[in-house]
Amino acid sequence: SYSPVFIPAQMVKKDPAPLGNKSYFTKIDVQKIRGDEFQTAYQAYHNGFAADARLPDGYRLDVTSVSGPALRLYFFDYGTYAWGIWCPDGKCDTASRFMILDMSHKPQ
Repeated sequence: SYSPVFIPAQMVKKDPAPLGNKSYFTKIDVQKIRGDEFQTAYQAYHNGFAADARLPDGYRLDVTSVSGPALRLYFFDYGTYAWGIWCPDGKCDTASRFMILDMSHKPQ
């Protein structure tokens, strides 16, 4: 389904407190991944999908909230679109996969 994905600095499962600008990330780190880390994350993301003709570029996003908790996500860039997957505590959940679309891109 079409639903926006948010990466919140206030990390609660429900009923977030009205904090205004008091919740923010103190660390945002993006790294290109290769090798074993890429293979492990890509297999978790790709589980249940048909085979791809080409491998995407892989990236790891680590963010830390001012309140202390951290999140890890992986992204797979295919050029005109990308996919992401949440990987809390080092375990990627296929139910958390999401697609990133460039809404300004016009297919040929």
